[in-house]
Amino acid sequence: MKGYKFRMAIKNKNLSFLLICLAIFSFKSYSAEPVPTRENKLTIGAGLSHYSVPYTAMDSTLQAVPLFDIQYGPLFAYNYHEEPVLGFELFRHKRVMLALAAIYGNQELDASEASKDKAWLYYGIEDRDKATEAALIFDFYSKVGLVEILVARDISNTYDGFRSFISWSRPFHETGNWTITPGMYGRYYSVEYNDYYYGITEKEMDKAIDLVVNQGAFVNGRNLTENQYRQLRPAYTAENAGQFGVDLKIDYNFTEYLKAQGYIGLEQLAGQVTSSDLTEDADIWRLSLGLAYTF
Repeated sequence: MKGYKFRMAIKNKNLSFLLICLAIFSFKSYSAEPVPTRENKLTIGAGLSHYSVPYTAMDSTLQAVPLFDIQYGPLFAYNYHEEPVLGFELFRHKRVMLALAAIYGNQELDASEASKDKAWLYYGIEDRDKATEAALIFDFYSKVGLVEILVARDISNTYDGFRSFISWSRPFHETGNWTITPGMYGRYYSVEYNDYYYGITEKEMDKAIDLVVNQGAFVNGRNLTENQYRQLRPAYTAENAGQFGVDLKIDYNFTEYLKAQGYIGLEQLAGQVTSSDLTEDADIWRLSLGLAYTF
């Protein structure tokens, strides 16, 4: 337990150091951010997205993703890596904007993707699908950067809960062809969200016991009794959790219309989630790189 607490303390210190560095570098220029103006735009492209999967015995994913940033009056849509958003601005005045949006989440679990030697961890586990959510987005373009608050509720009958986050970001000034925007954020996940994606239900335990005891499925090359399997992979109910992360968006403008887009983000999973036997890695990396054209 002491070793675990020590490792968590080191991770928290590392994340705190990253947050401090982002804040210091972002305030290199003390000029206030200008009042934003809404302009119609159509930027579309394609890229590759890498996502480090938190689940035990599963490889990270690499997939092709569409990249877009669209504004047409109060309508907008964007996708910077792998979580597309489509929205409508309800209110905008100077530095404040309120919008209603739909989000297609990126979190999912496909139990068949687990390595063969650890397949027993997923006995009886049903796949966890991506969710479609309705969200309220509040943007405050403060003089020291963009503050965004988002509250999303599952409307697809997937995890039947909600999540929210608050973020702060500010681009560097005077970077020539580069647009570099560091950010930091905090996320809150409800009990329903964490339990759906990281929990193990009693129903799933019953299915696993049937496989192990009645059908003779092997666990690490041997047969186990019900009690032995329950001790090895018990049922688990997650709780709500708050998590923190940092990210960096980078654009390089080859011309006025063509640019390369990059994204890198690090989020640390909270203790309630990492206590699940399904979770292996508490540090979740998200990276993407692509090309986009503005019409």
